[in-house]
Amino acid sequence: MRGKTWKLAAVTLGLSISAAAAVYAQTPGWSLTGEGWRYMSVEGQYQAARWFQDTDGRWYHFDQNGIMQTGWFQDGSGVWYFLATDTGAMKTGWHQDPDGKWYFLAYSGAMQTGLIKVDQKVYYMEPGGALFTGDKEINGVIYHFTENGTVGSVPPVQTAQVWSANGNQTSGSDNSSSKEKVRVRDVVQNDIKDAVNQTSGSEHIVSASISGQSISVTPVAVSTMLEGLPAAQSVFEVFLSSGYINEVTISGPGGSAVVHEAGDLVGAARSLGFSGSGSFSQARGSYTVTVSYSGTLDYGYEDGTLVYSVAVN
Repeated sequence: MRGKTWKLAAVTLGLSISAAAAVYAQTPGWSLTGEGWRYMSVEGQYQAARWFQDTDGRWYHFDQNGIMQTGWFQDGSGVWYFLATDTGAMKTGWHQDPDGKWYFLAYSGAMQTGLIKVDQKVYYMEPGGALFTGDKEINGVIYHFTENGTVGSVPPVQTAQVWSANGNQTSGSDNSSSKEKVRVRDVVQNDIKDAVNQTSGSEHIVSASISGQSISVTPVAVSTMLEGLPAAQSVFEVFLSSGYINEVTISGPGGSAVVHEAGDLVGAARSLGFSGSGSFSQARGSYTVTVSYSGTLDYGYEDGTLVYSVAVN
């Protein structure tokens, strides 16, 4: 009897240990498996094929098998989200992929496309969500987009697409009836101011500054006019980056020239009396640059000219 009693006690103990292990394995919360992270609710159910928010407010998504997902995720309605590759938590605000492309995710996590306004700066996000840089025509107007937002004139953005940097929606709206009316002249002046300030970062320019209607430019020293033209072009081509500027007339000691496109600057240089073999130092001096503009904004159709004095040092 003692042997049977011992065996029965051993079996009972083994069952108790197994039961305890089973209860321990069913503890609610996170658990790491060979397939990835899982999360069990207090009811003993694993999260699967759904969104889940933890006690810290972070959102996660689990696949059909209950495994936490990471990276880009598209839900059934076609909306894209990004789930952090290390934690799985849904990201909001600006996100940069390893390939260097930037995306913007709303507070809901939804990837944004088209025109958006973030902290008072307007950006254009491509249909695939990546940040667009360069010139883009919108409703017949050409706008210049950089990684830091538009340069100069700004296209209107719907209220639903106005955000703060962390993805929160703001109350700001470009379509408010109480907004200040904008003139074409003011937009062109701002375009030129922003463009000249950006030009100061060119590899061909030592410095470039603007004060009112006066512009001062110091190009990098080069030997010939042909080598120096890119420096001058990097200044004057920005005058044509606005969708409202029609042409630029440059007048100097050697004559005058009309520039319709940035590539016309070589011909303009000849018209001003410079040759390709001449020293670029000969281009130093004072010039009058007349900017012709036209377009339609809040005050209706406008056209006119702006005259700038440009000193090449």
